[in-house]
Amino acid sequence: MERTFPCLDGHRYLGCVGVASCPAERCWNGRRLKVGNREMRSDAFDRPLRVLRYTASDCANCLHAVDLRVDGEMRSPGGRLVKRWTACELGLWAGPASLYNLLNHRVPLRRPGHCLHFAETPPEQMRPELVRQRAADQARARARRARLRGAKREAARLVRSRASVEA
Repeated sequence: MERTFPCLDGHRYLGCVGVASCPAERCWNGRRLKVGNREMRSDAFDRPLRVLRYTASDCANCLHAVDLRVDGEMRSPGGRLVKRWTACELGLWAGPASLYNLLNHRVPLRRPGHCLHFAETPPEQMRPELVRQRAADQARARARRARLRGAKREAARLVRSRASVEA
């Protein structure tokens, strides 16, 4: 795949032409350029990284977390073939993340912490997988709270019945 960069003439750097007017998907220095409405595609720079810890971010619901089109196949660091990959179109991740890792807060963030570029996805544009996961999480939380209320009521009933027996 031949790449041409308008800022390079052979091996001489002529200066950046600007992200808005550059036709390349990725800069010559490896930085992914913002794609806007264009489709984001994987290339030789994309390396999935193993992220074992929870990353406190809301990337799953950010407009900048976009699907990454992979021509051929890309495997996880453990060797598993993954069909759906995502990437931050602003280049704030160190590599692509599987859809599973995105939904489970395991994206390879370059800098941990709050993202200044977070843009919440409108509810009607949210990923269906994220909508299903949030609904399941809410159902589990409601069931847990109901069990807790039931246990408290049962404990109060036992206390009252012991008090009436002792009286």
